Amino acid sequence: MRRKTLTTVAAFLLISSSLLYLFFGDTAVRQARRVKLARTHVPKVIQSLGSYPEFSSVKAEAGTAAGGCLMVVGRVSTQGEIERLKGIVAETQPPVEVWFNVIATNANVK
Repeated sequence: MRRKTLTTVAAFLLISSSLLYLFFGDTAVRQARRVKLARTHVPKVIQSLGSYPEFSSVKAEAGTAAGGCLMVVGRVSTQGEIERLKGIVAETQPPVEVWFNVIATNANVK
């Protein structure tokens, strides 16, 4: 009887930990869930950036990097605008990590 109980508990723990890893570990299931979160957040970012003409060449999209992320890509005029852009995106409270690939075209090169 005791051995059967231990076997049942061990099996339960194994199944539980496997399911937890499947959904929260570094797996394709986790990535798909996070990409979906990013994809549903993209319109909110685009709407926020639409109020600023200086960000007209900046795009937001879902990406698979970092197990699912929000990617912000484009060009702005100055380094200061990149910092403003980061602040505006942060205000939208993204549910996943944000990766920026934004270039300042008029940056002073030394």
